[in-house]
Amino acid sequence: MSWYKNNSDIYNYGGWNVKGFFKLCNSTSSEMFSRLNHDIIITESDKGYGKCGYFSIDSGKHVAYIPLDPHSEKDINDIIPIEKCCVVVMNKYGEDDIYRIIENDGVNDIDDSRLGIDIFEHVKLYDTSYKEVSRRLLNSTELSHLNIYLPGVVVDNGQGGYYCKLFSKGSSTQFYAKKIDPLSEVTMNDLFDITKCEVREYKRADSSEIKIMIYIPKEAKDLSRIESLKKQEKETEERQKQIEIKHSISRLEFLVDYEDADIETINKEFQHLCSLIGKKEAEKYKPYVDNAIKNVNQRAEVKKERRKRIYLGGEKGAK
Repeated sequence: MSWYKNNSDIYNYGGWNVKGFFKLCNSTSSEMFSRLNHDIIITESDKGYGKCGYFSIDSGKHVAYIPLDPHSEKDINDIIPIEKCCVVVMNKYGEDDIYRIIENDGVNDIDDSRLGIDIFEHVKLYDTSYKEVSRRLLNSTELSHLNIYLPGVVVDNGQGGYYCKLFSKGSSTQFYAKKIDPLSEVTMNDLFDITKCEVREYKRADSSEIKIMIYIPKEAKDLSRIESLKKQEKETEERQKQIEIKHSISRLEFLVDYEDADIETINKEFQHLCSLIGKKEAEKYKPYVDNAIKNVNQRAEVKKERRKRIYLGGEKGAK
């Protein structure tokens, strides 16, 4: 706290503004505060936050980590007495508030008013009653049911936890909802590459109950594989389209002199070409259509005249 006391005019760093300082007991509910078991131990976080305060809750059944304020002089394995633990609340335009902890080392101008929120509603609580028993990448059978051309999406289940939407193969609307491992470093609406995710199984020590969850590592947020697939897919579609355009033009050329051609088939082929390249671009191939229809009409007139002569007996043996 001394840093803030001695630098009271520097209440902004990294674009974050210090909103206020609150004693831990005033920035969490009295019920949750009573569930905290011991003083706060400083530990190294594997969540990318650096040094964190380690909180044990409900006799160790749950744990939580809150990042240490960067101006704190505390080091790994140091202890902050729970009655001296303070919460630094920071805000930034367009972002949710963030929380850091620091020890009150003698500064008295701490806001003792209640913050109005429970800080533990904004940090993850990890259930220690479940132990990890296995982990693996999604296998080929599981991936065969999923659309690997679309990223998964992190959604809120409405109960303080996260689920992921994994889209069904060939669909951008149908999806599977799977629970996300709380150890995943994700927030709402994050996108991730499903092929880089893990299936993790957790088992309670006192029962046979098993939880199966999807773990999303940091590297899964790299969507370069999906972007590459989308690019390849688009290039393949464009090549197929060009091939189909050539075939459609060739069919129109063929229909010009094809004796069994009919007007309906000619018009359908021209409409198909219009759908591929647009009506304006297709107009340059309209002469094929006109000539083909002209030839169909001429052949019809010839057949009509021939039938007439047969009827009148003017052409014996004609077919």
